[in-house]
Amino acid sequence: SFPTRRSSDLTLWVGLDHGAGLFRIKDESQTLFARSPELFEAAVRVIQEDRTGALWIGTSRGLNVFNAGKFGGYTTADGLAGNLVLALCEDASGGLWIGTDGGLSRWEDGKLSRFTAPGGPSTNWVNALYLDGVRTLWIGTRGAGLYRYQDGKCVVYTSRQANQSSGSEPYSDKLKTYAQSLYWNATLHPDTYHSNLDLQALMNRHHLAIRAMDSFGPAELEERHKLLAQIVQLIWK
Repeated sequence: SFPTRRSSDLTLWVGLDHGAGLFRIKDESQTLFARSPELFEAAVRVIQEDRTGALWIGTSRGLNVFNAGKFGGYTTADGLAGNLVLALCEDASGGLWIGTDGGLSRWEDGKLSRFTAPGGPSTNWVNALYLDGVRTLWIGTRGAGLYRYQDGKCVVYTSRQANQSSGSEPYSDKLKTYAQSLYWNATLHPDTYHSNLDLQALMNRHHLAIRAMDSFGPAELEERHKLLAQIVQLIWK
């Protein structure tokens, strides 16, 4: 599938493969941007518009930006962690997070920097980024787990060692950690189930044993991981 993005002015952008460029559909006009000196001749992997209206284009050869009718480009020579750009995400302060095959970068105030927080993914392949409602950045990697970055600290969740974290959180604090973000984590609390008919229907339809938890140890963590695997299987059926 081709990466797409509808910008704030209702323009539809479509990234093309095999170096074919970027396709723009606005009102009744269609424009193909290709073979521009500033636009990398590469596969477009991801498209993101920032709050200023600039369009960021992650490609297999670097990061492009389209702003005020002009293209610009950045590669590892400019400080990008890797040239294969796989994920883009703007945070609450307007900084742009860039997931690449060489780790995580951040663009802020016209400068690129490499993400090097203690315990964070320094050289891992970063292929997914998500900023949740409480401004926590979730960082998905290939083979190195899922990272949660908040308040300058990273916590990693892996299939091998689910309790490993940069802050060495005790299990007694894990409930608070999990409850800080995502609706999935809200199901740990009894209040989530009050008059929530949609959730009850989902549980009954698919025989999901979702329940509130007032304690959180190794057994509870394992239970939640198995339940999440069950839900993933349902989604991909």
